[in-house]
Amino acid sequence: MAGMRTRWFSITSIAAALLLFLSFVAAAQTYRVRLTRPWRVGDRYRISATGWTAQESSTTTSRHTLEKAVKFLAEGTVLEVRRDGRIATESLTIDECLASSGGRAQRLVPRGAVVVVSAEHGKQVFRMNGSTVSSEIDDVLSMIVSIEAGETSNDDVFGTPRLRRVGETWAVNAPSAVRWLREAHLYVNQEDIKGSASAMKRVVAENEDCLVIDASLVTDKLSGDVNGRKVQAGRVEVNVTGTFPINTSRHCVEQSQHITIHLLSEGNSAPGSTDRGIDFKSELQMTAYYTLL
Repeated sequence: MAGMRTRWFSITSIAAALLLFLSFVAAAQTYRVRLTRPWRVGDRYRISATGWTAQESSTTTSRHTLEKAVKFLAEGTVLEVRRDGRIATESLTIDECLASSGGRAQRLVPRGAVVVVSAEHGKQVFRMNGSTVSSEIDDVLSMIVSIEAGETSNDDVFGTPRLRRVGETWAVNAPSAVRWLREAHLYVNQEDIKGSASAMKRVVAENEDCLVIDASLVTDKLSGDVNGRKVQAGRVEVNVTGTFPINTSRHCVEQSQHITIHLLSEGNSAPGSTDRGIDFKSELQMTAYYTLL
């Protein structure tokens, strides 16, 4: 028995040492980091996502708040692609589009309805039956769906041209981040951009060898124009985590986002109002899972 115990311990130790060696080899490998993957016309995928947002606007005389949760299930089909392989137009066949606010749940889009998403003049546009959707539906869909409609891609801001090892960190591309924010009508100087991205770990997801990429960006010296009002001061924080197949021809299988925005704008909140500005805060969280069909 003692001999058997000794042998069992020895085999276990060898197995543990082998696992450590394999982990070391994996960590020493380098990988291409590509966050924006090219699509082809006809590609199909399934998305299952949840989202949450809280918004607050206040003046010296009033305060308004809104909180909303979203559950979203759909099947997407790529209809057109841009020159760089990003989606230009896709259709989403809706299984579930449920928004909850104030204890009340509402099905905003009927099951089986088809929503067409297109990139138009740098903006993402949603249509049903040939007409643009209501602002309420647009707000909810925009929480979940993104086809990177602007000129600046996620790779431009958070990517890296170099091969990277697990555990490596690199700075965000500040000039690209400036352009990225400008597309949202928010302006910041390059030196006021801070952020980084890292290859956190290697995992298996959806039967694919993947890298988990974590990225963050923050700036607290914003200016610009939002809904016709000049921004006096502002802060934006973006945290994004995605699980990307090592095979760069395959697409992201999971992503989560956490975005907070705080803006102080000039101008009266309404005609005849004595308020001199609006303090606006917004927070968004989203997690989505993707399966290629």
